[in-house]
Amino acid sequence: GSSMVKVLQFLWLFHVIYSIGSAEILYVRNTAESADAWQDRHPVYETIQDAIDNANSGDEIWVAKGTYYESIALKKGIRLYGGFVGFEGSNSERILWNLKPITVIDGGGTTRCIQAASNIIIDGFTLCNGGGVEIGAGIYIFNETNIVIKNIFIESCSVSWKGSGVFIETDSTGTIDLDRIVVWNSHSYCGALEMDEFSQSTLTVTNCTIVQNHSYGLELPYHEKDGKTLQPSVWDHLLLNTICWKNVNPYNIHAPNPVNSTHDVWAWAREFIDYSYVGESAWNDVSNEGKWHGPKPNVIFEKNPHWKYDPKFVNLEIGDFRLLNNSPCLDAGQDGADLGAYPSNDITVEVTYYSDAGLVPDAAIELIDNIGNSYSLLTNENGNCLFTNIVNGSTIITFSKENDQRDAISGSDALLVLQYLAFLVDLTDDQKFAADVTEDGNVSGSDAQAILRYLAFFNDNTGSTGEWRCSPDSSIIIIQKDTTSRAKAFLLGDVNGDWSINSGAGVNNENKSSSIAKIKIGKKLVDSESVFIVPVKIEHLKTALHSAIMTIEYDPGRLTYLATEKTDSSGNFMMVANGEDIGKIHIAMAGVKGIISDSELLYLTFQLKNNEIDSRSSELKITRALINDIRIDELENGVILFKNANESPRSDRTFDVTLHPNPFNSVTTISYCLAEAAHVTLSIFNIQGQLVDIVLDKRLAAGDHLVNWKAVSKAGEPLPAGIYFCHLKIQPES
Repeated sequence: GSSMVKVLQFLWLFHVIYSIGSAEILYVRNTAESADAWQDRHPVYETIQDAIDNANSGDEIWVAKGTYYESIALKKGIRLYGGFVGFEGSNSERILWNLKPITVIDGGGTTRCIQAASNIIIDGFTLCNGGGVEIGAGIYIFNETNIVIKNIFIESCSVSWKGSGVFIETDSTGTIDLDRIVVWNSHSYCGALEMDEFSQSTLTVTNCTIVQNHSYGLELPYHEKDGKTLQPSVWDHLLLNTICWKNVNPYNIHAPNPVNSTHDVWAWAREFIDYSYVGESAWNDVSNEGKWHGPKPNVIFEKNPHWKYDPKFVNLEIGDFRLLNNSPCLDAGQDGADLGAYPSNDITVEVTYYSDAGLVPDAAIELIDNIGNSYSLLTNENGNCLFTNIVNGSTIITFSKENDQRDAISGSDALLVLQYLAFLVDLTDDQKFAADVTEDGNVSGSDAQAILRYLAFFNDNTGSTGEWRCSPDSSIIIIQKDTTSRAKAFLLGDVNGDWSINSGAGVNNENKSSSIAKIKIGKKLVDSESVFIVPVKIEHLKTALHSAIMTIEYDPGRLTYLATEKTDSSGNFMMVANGEDIGKIHIAMAGVKGIISDSELLYLTFQLKNNEIDSRSSELKITRALINDIRIDELENGVILFKNANESPRSDRTFDVTLHPNPFNSVTTISYCLAEAAHVTLSIFNIQGQLVDIVLDKRLAAGDHLVNWKAVSKAGEPLPAGIYFCHLKIQPES
């Protein structure tokens, strides 16, 4: 006896464990619309009913997108899921609310779509054209319980009597949960979503939208069975975060009359209508509306003038029941939830800089949702923007940004590329992305040259230097709930990543000037029509020079720019010079092996134009100068001194002397030419004929000579303004 009982108990337990362990997933695809779904998976069926017939209690059925012209009858214990594209590995990967679920069961107008059974789940379907029956054209629940139905869109279903969308008829005790159900544009004599008067299972209706049906919206059950009054506790129903609105028959929610004078249906209804919008009429006897007296903190109904007329859907006519941004149903539900079947999915896009997570404002973010709607926003000063009420499904987010380089691209960026290529430094993957301005997938010398050309203001062959990119530049995300999409922004060419740290590095940053060196342009005395070279010198160098950027302006009326060449000191530098801007030379250079001592940095080659301008000089002016990305303030401009074309040749003259500038303030340059070696004495006299300074007293070789006079006396005291005479005495060698 007892042994046999134990054996039977063991066999029963084994059967239960075996049944649970043997639960499987069965797949369904529509060969016309999802022929590629469920590749390499089995078993795969072409109709939903075939899969149901071959399933066992506890099995799951995954149905791919497409329209299935069926009337299905579920077996107990089956879990039926739609909304799949056909490659998903879990339910969470489905696209559920693409306005409507993408898996459709079509009754063809002649039969209902689904008849449910106990202990089942139905999740992720559009049900349409159910008909040809008296009750339950969309879903019919007869004498069944413990049912979960969610993410269902029911439209254009018709019955002659009750429950065009969902009809529940069960005297079994248990639970029936309806979550995120839409019933729209359906027809019945009674309710669109109806629970029969004899049903005793507890009904929970959450996040539902019952709108524009040719019937009552929600039909509530009676309170008696077999002539006996049932207490409200028998039905611990809940209507939560739901919208019932614009249904045609007079009531959006239909509650029957009290069965006797002691039982107050409306007081009872007040207890379970929670955080919901019930439109213009909610009960069948308006004379009894006063019985809603007392506090109703969670009920939104027609007496509130701000909520009376319109929940403000995006487009009621096409069944887009998302809520507009000014909808009174936004954040009105329990715990701030939105009312209705559609969650208001908000997408926050955050853009930060790649190197230090600095905030990137004014980035243009474009979002295209799953039904083709396009939205554009700019990130704010905190580097983010918020898209509200975006439809579920795949969403494409793209990034773009213009300008706002902040002088972050500098000589040190080109230097970093050269140092990386010389195996002196390593770059992170993000730095390599920023360094690859040619966007060929490699970091090379071409990238360093393109950065230098950008710094020298070339219009071509600069790659994408100075342009913005984002990683990912374009991304596809699946929206099922509020989410945040994060992206890293790159300014191509900013290899050291100092864009957000350095809000204005380089030329315009007054705090980055220093006296680490002096840049000096040599002075030159030239003949007419001659080609000549002017050196650019570095003096007082206090640190190794690895990069230099400068702009030198000249008078194009007197000079023709020909070339810029490197010197012995700068021979290992990568250098570019841009003379396309007439009257200006833009130079950018970088070198791994730096210059460590004062030297000539560059040679500028010009040709003097042969014209009849009377001026005896032309200035070379340094208007931009940076060494190692630090602005140099100690500059000495150059002067080209030349003869007039009508003057005698140099060989016919004993000497030739010129002062520039004249008049002057603090310093003037005295240039002269010796036809042969001689002892030279250069003296300065005031207007009274008094000697105030001896500038020069020495032997000099033949050729051009320059000397600066700083308008000070022999004692080093500044001289007052006035007229002074330069006396040059030349004593040729005997």
